[in-house]
Amino acid sequence: MTPKEESYLARISGWRAFVLLGLMLFLAYSNSFDVPFHFDDYNNILTNPQVHARYPHLSTVAEPFVSFFENGSPKRPLALTTFAVNWYLGKDDPFGYHAVNLAVHILTAYLLFITLLALFDTPRLNGQYRRKQVMFISLLASALWAANPVQVQAVTYIVQRMAALCAMFYVLCIYLYVKARCAGILTGKTVLLYAACFLSFLAAFLSKQNAALLPVSLLLVEAAFFQDLGRKKVRLTFAGIALAMGIATVIGGAVIFYDGNLAAFLNYEKRLFTPFERLLTQPRILLFYLTLIFYPTPHRLSLVHDIEISTSFFHPWTTLPSIMVVLALIGLAIYKLRKWPILSFAVLFFFLNHAIESSIIPLELIFEHRNYLPMMFFFWPIAVGLERLIGFYRGKNAIVYYGLIGFVPLLLIGLGTGTYVRNIDWTSEKYLWEDAMAKAPRSSRPYHNLAMTHYERIGDRDSALVYYHRAIGRTNNNISQQAKVWNNIASIYHFKGDFKRAVQYWQKCVESYPNSGIFRHRLAMVMAKDGRLDEALSELNYVLSKTPNFVPALNLKAVVLMMLDRPQEALPLLQRSIRLEPRNGNLLVNLGANFHALGDYRKADLFFREALRRSPGDRVILLWRVKNKIDAGDSATIDADLDMMVSIVPADKLMRWLRKAFAYKIYKNDILIPRKDDRLIERIQAQYLRKIDRFGELSENKTTH
Repeated sequence: MTPKEESYLARISGWRAFVLLGLMLFLAYSNSFDVPFHFDDYNNILTNPQVHARYPHLSTVAEPFVSFFENGSPKRPLALTTFAVNWYLGKDDPFGYHAVNLAVHILTAYLLFITLLALFDTPRLNGQYRRKQVMFISLLASALWAANPVQVQAVTYIVQRMAALCAMFYVLCIYLYVKARCAGILTGKTVLLYAACFLSFLAAFLSKQNAALLPVSLLLVEAAFFQDLGRKKVRLTFAGIALAMGIATVIGGAVIFYDGNLAAFLNYEKRLFTPFERLLTQPRILLFYLTLIFYPTPHRLSLVHDIEISTSFFHPWTTLPSIMVVLALIGLAIYKLRKWPILSFAVLFFFLNHAIESSIIPLELIFEHRNYLPMMFFFWPIAVGLERLIGFYRGKNAIVYYGLIGFVPLLLIGLGTGTYVRNIDWTSEKYLWEDAMAKAPRSSRPYHNLAMTHYERIGDRDSALVYYHRAIGRTNNNISQQAKVWNNIASIYHFKGDFKRAVQYWQKCVESYPNSGIFRHRLAMVMAKDGRLDEALSELNYVLSKTPNFVPALNLKAVVLMMLDRPQEALPLLQRSIRLEPRNGNLLVNLGANFHALGDYRKADLFFREALRRSPGDRVILLWRVKNKIDAGDSATIDADLDMMVSIVPADKLMRWLRKAFAYKIYKNDILIPRKDDRLIERIQAQYLRKIDRFGELSENKTTH
């Protein structure tokens, strides 16, 4: 076959492979398009203003990149930009997000396919396999990787587009590097390939920081498929380069993400395990990942896994054996790199690309989506083994031969079916967290998140309380997790108006996480509502001693001081707050209330007028403005505000609220409501009566007419 014919056959086969992979993955993920947002999707997408691109301003989709270059945040601007495009086109409709995620997954599977084809052309593998064998092995390995149910968390879980995009550009970079190296001499085309390789590396890095290991992966590609490691000098050179790259990666990560502070890698302030314990635990997790890859039945897959922390080499007893197995696999792969390049490369690539998230960096212990990139080449040696078995039994044993031929599509159908079934667990918050609760019963997170993301969202706060209480005392790896449980329990009691219980649980929250200014602020807020003003002031003073510019605490302290009839002390706090947050309309209301308390009715009216301009028809602002005018003796302009008030709020509702609320209360947790004022109530009642009279007159006129 001529080179031209081979090139034509490769193009035809490539398109067929793309169509086959796309069809298989579309069927496997066909039930995922209406899966709702989950877990970290909220912080990264739904409540993240940086990705809320505004129609028709298309330029706003670049906000993540603008923030990245202006202040170094966010850390994954390319992935967030794709979310901004989705938001621009469809807001919070999950369909578009899932369509993009699946497209990325299909494209990544195809890029893996052509990368494997390219690796077969490297000096170490070239000529060892016929073209049909290469096509079969590459397509099967890519399909086994892509259809595996363990990938659901990286594809269906929308926010993990970060991991998927990183992997897509990662494998593209490897492909371009291999093509450039196989080209041999340096030409214009080769330079373009290397330039595209570098751009792919940048794109991967801007999608997720794990791409920092890509240069080391390229070194591994070079060692496995291009270099003669039989020479001692070459081996020593590669070992030195690998060590230097590892050190450079650590230092570079510290400079980029921790402002040069290497000690930040060991900041375990929020963790309930030490760096050493995390390092001891990870070998057990890595072996667990391997069992999930080879036995990925849906009943073993979960968003949360119960993992006991390894506190020593002998507790639990599997710790030391796991360390030995991992070291043995790595050592054997390095030793056999010359003889078994495909198998050794797959093993070393797996462990290398788990090096960041399975090291001492204080991340969560385990997530299935972390396997998306590391397991990329894991099915390559398996596909080689299956192809050799089929070839061995061809013409020797028809039963075994046809059994193996039939096994391959059945295996892919089984994996695709497992993926489809696993996606069912993601179809609602209730299903997802009940599934996690059944598979990780010792963990606190499923109980907490079922209560928060399902029962509270549908308004069933009593059921939410039941699950929050069940979460108490279960396993947590994050010191803030238990505090969040107390916080959410307190929030429900606060909503119910049971301030004493709310105080009790927010005190527990502060005890379990004493350094959180947010939790202390909430404790102070409910103390103030319960009339414990001095205690509230004490909590707020503590918060502001740690974070002097925490605006919610500054504002609440000012409100408490006004409730204590100390408006002169409150004024500088509010002025400082408005300088920090000039767009905060609630601060304008409180500034108006403060000037009213100081007797400066003219300034008070200016602030109330501006607040009303920003929030037209707000009943609290109208109340303050009417009260301010009554106290200032300005009866001439008061009727317009009263008319607006009585036209917005039904009479019975407003009067009940007035009689109940007027004693210098806190509204919406941060706005001061004026003291009870009989003159104000009389004016509003009179205005309602005039409104009723006018309505009656209009009705009579219509009837007469």
